[in-house]
Amino acid sequence: MQEKVLDKKYKVSDKEIDNKMKEYKTQLGDQYTALEDQYGKDYLKEQVKYELLTQKAAKDNIKVTDDEIKEYWENLKGQIRASHILVADKKTAEEVEKKLKKGEKFDALAKEYSTDTGSATNGGELGWISKDNEQLDSTFRKAAFKLKTNEVSEPVKTQFGYHIIKKTEERGKYEDMKKELKSDVLDQKLNDNTAVQAAVQKVMKKADIDVKDKDLKDTFNTSSNSSSSSSSK
Repeated sequence: MQEKVLDKKYKVSDKEIDNKMKEYKTQLGDQYTALEDQYGKDYLKEQVKYELLTQKAAKDNIKVTDDEIKEYWENLKGQIRASHILVADKKTAEEVEKKLKKGEKFDALAKEYSTDTGSATNGGELGWISKDNEQLDSTFRKAAFKLKTNEVSEPVKTQFGYHIIKKTEERGKYEDMKKELKSDVLDQKLNDNTAVQAAVQKVMKKADIDVKDKDLKDTFNTSSNSSSSSSSK
């Protein structure tokens, strides 16, 4: 029922579905193949279509306030935005480094080379990071915070392999960043399943009201037509 209502209100193209399927195939690898073997490609496409419809409903109904944006900006103090390309060995890292020096795009190389599948599909994007973020290797953090904005590091060795790090941004003036930060806060909300389901329910409730309103009008019109017919006799 939900998919039917969402499909009527929002449109998802075959290209959008195919792109999302490719993204999952890259992220999941053999696990994706196993799912396709078990459930079939058509079933997976339907699931992806529903996911995309849900995202569109959420974007349409989830709001971001100025207070939320300002709070997010305040919390970015002392943080930087960074991307990375993670590879298994020094030889591959040096190969990537050479391509970057020749002018090839960082995000394209991240998608091609990075073994960190979580960030690779987004061009190596890690988002905002802090010096005390213990989820990131301390050597990685130290190297990242030494960089200037848009500067790319030499290969950095950690327990995970070799990283090539790019510092893409640091916190600037609120008004200069407001539009970008609004997008970040919205993305966070779109990753909150509770908020997404609330947005979908909002669409469903509106659809139910519209249906009831239409039924009421149809009933009124039928009643009016019946009265007119009786009066003419």
